[in-house]
Amino acid sequence: MKKCTKCEETKSLDKFYTYKSPNTGKMLYKGACRKCINRYTAKYNSKDPDNYKPRDEYLDSVRKQKEPKTTRISLGIIKSKVFNIKEKQKRLIKEIALEAYGYKRCFMCNKELVLSMFSKKKRTRKDKTFYYRYKSYCKKCLVLSNKEYLKKPGNRERNKIRKAAMVKRNRVAKPKWLSAKQMKAIHEIYRDMRTRNRLAGKIEYHVDHVVPLNGETVCGLHVPWNLEVVKAKDNIAKSNTYTDW
Repeated sequence: MKKCTKCEETKSLDKFYTYKSPNTGKMLYKGACRKCINRYTAKYNSKDPDNYKPRDEYLDSVRKQKEPKTTRISLGIIKSKVFNIKEKQKRLIKEIALEAYGYKRCFMCNKELVLSMFSKKKRTRKDKTFYYRYKSYCKKCLVLSNKEYLKKPGNRERNKIRKAAMVKRNRVAKPKWLSAKQMKAIHEIYRDMRTRNRLAGKIEYHVDHVVPLNGETVCGLHVPWNLEVVKAKDNIAKSNTYTDW
């Protein structure tokens, strides 16, 4: 405990500042307490010493009143939504400007590439009209992302199950009375599809069943006269429908 020379109150030693003695080099306590020293320095440094207030009173007068937590959270959510909308608008303006010059930025490799390096995807409007838009990833990055997707065990197993189901469906739909020549014709159709995809550099063609194997109203067979090589987007759009009656 130590007595303050200014306010003459006995306080604990942690309420006093310390300084190093220039003669002995030991750490000594100052005569006045921290509160009195701070008050004196504030009065000395202030422009209007008569209107001096202690630190706590001054902070209470200057501080803004803290809002409740619920209102702060709601305001933060609104601000973040407004910021996201503005950023999205800026990004769209940049994309439109780049596309006007025949370029687009890939979101994966972050490079500005020619539009021919991007594949298109079909979109539908509310009035059921269609329009095409370039994908956000370039063709190379799409291949890499698909490979990474298949590396995951769950996705790999799902893909294997899907392929096995497709092979089984074709095997069940293939009649036993097919000749060797007809079987060879089926293999030729699939070979033609693979060569077309190899030349295109991506999976652009599928082998389509003219009469679907699991259609809603009719079911076909896995025979050469029911197979044809078509574009992948047309095959996916067709699905299991059959309207040629």
